[in-house]
Amino acid sequence: MYNKKLFTPLLIILLFSSNVFSNVYDNRFFPLYKRPYSKKEEMYSRFGTSFFAMAADCAQGIHDEQTLIPKMFGCYEQEKIGYGLTLQGKPNPLRDELKNVNLPWIIDQKINAQGLSLVYDQNVWKYLYVGASLFFMRVHSNFSFLFDKQESGLKLSDAELSGLQDSMCKMHKLIGINSHNFNTTGFGDMDFYIRVGNVWDYRYRIRRIDAGFTLGFLVPTGKEICLDIPSSLPFGGDGHFGMYGQFDAELQMREDIKLLLMFRVSKRKSKTKNRRLPIAKEHPLFGTLIAPVNVDPGVSLVFSPQVWWESLRKGFGLRAGYTLVYHRCDEWKDCRSAQAKKDLPANLSAVMGPSEWVSDYINLSAYYDFYDDTDDRDFAPMISLTWDWPSFFFAGKRVPKTHRISLGVDVIF
Repeated sequence: MYNKKLFTPLLIILLFSSNVFSNVYDNRFFPLYKRPYSKKEEMYSRFGTSFFAMAADCAQGIHDEQTLIPKMFGCYEQEKIGYGLTLQGKPNPLRDELKNVNLPWIIDQKINAQGLSLVYDQNVWKYLYVGASLFFMRVHSNFSFLFDKQESGLKLSDAELSGLQDSMCKMHKLIGINSHNFNTTGFGDMDFYIRVGNVWDYRYRIRRIDAGFTLGFLVPTGKEICLDIPSSLPFGGDGHFGMYGQFDAELQMREDIKLLLMFRVSKRKSKTKNRRLPIAKEHPLFGTLIAPVNVDPGVSLVFSPQVWWESLRKGFGLRAGYTLVYHRCDEWKDCRSAQAKKDLPANLSAVMGPSEWVSDYINLSAYYDFYDDTDDRDFAPMISLTWDWPSFFFAGKRVPKTHRISLGVDVIF
C-alpha cells in the first residue's frame, strides 16, 4: 500500500504550486480548455488544481499561412492613422510630403502567460453533478515595431526613420494609446455548471457508457482588453456573460481503453461598451475613434474526442485528443447618434470580419494514478502532465499558435 504520510507533502505542494480547468473555449488567444477526467464507478466527485504556462509568437492567417499575431486583424499603415486624426480635426504629426505615402510597419507580438487553476465537481445524486472552476494568471504581451522598407519602396536614412517613429509615437498619444507593453495579473471568467447523466454497463457491446448533458454559465470575472494598450488580451470572454450546452460521453471499449467525446455550443450575451473604431481604414487595434458599440459575440462550436490508454504500468496511462473550436463572426452595432455616424462613418466590417476564427489543438497527456494498484481508496489522487499543441492540420484561421504546458493533480472521491 502507498504510504500516505509520504504522499501528503507532495500533494500539498502540487495543490498550491500547480491543464487549465476553466471551461472557456471561446478565447482565441489562450487554449483555456477543461481537462477531461474519468470517474471511477465508486467515486464521482473531484477536486483539482493545476499550474500552467503558455506562449505564442506567431499566428495562423486566413489562408493557412503563418503570420504575425497583430496581422490577424489587418495591416498597420501609419498614413491612415494620420488621416483618421485629420478627419476628427486633430493635428497630423506626419510631414506634408509623407501624408499621402504608403508607410507600412511590421508589428511583432509575443505572448507569455503563467497561472493556477481550480476545479470542483460534486456528485449530488446518481444522475446529477454540480461544479465550478476558476483560474488566476499573469500575462505579458508586448508589441515591437519595424518599418517595412520593402513594402513601402522608400529608401529612408536613419534620421528620417527616427523622425517617422517619433511621429508614430505622437499619433498614438493623440488617439489615447499609452503603452505597447501589457503586463498584468488577474482572474479569468468563472464557470458554474450542472450536469445530468447516467451510467450504463454492457450496452451495445461497450463495457461501460457514461453520458450526460451539461448546462453551464460563464461569469465575466476575467480581465478585459484595455483601449489604451493595443497589445492587451482578455482573460476570458472580454466582459460578456455566457451560457453553454454540452453533451459528453465516456465509452469504455476495453478494460484499459476509453473513448471520450464532447460537443458544445456556447454563446455570450451582447454588451455595450466603448471600443476603437477605424474610420480611415487604419488597423482596428489602432482605431482613431473611440465610441460606444453594442458587441454581440458569435456562437462558438466545440468538438473534442479523446482516447485514454489506462494502466499501461501500475497506474501509468496516456491520453491523446483533438479539440476543434469554431467561433462565428461577432456583430457590432455603432451606438452613436445618427448625425455622429454620418459625420464620421466607422468601418465596422473591418472589425467584425476578423472576429471569426477557427482553432484546432492536439492534446497529449501522461498521468499517474497513485492508487491504481490498491483497493484502499479513501481518495484517489492523479497527477498529470499535459501539452496542448496548436496543430492546424485540419483547420486554423486567425488564431495565435499558443502552446500550453500544464502540471496538475486531481483528487477523485
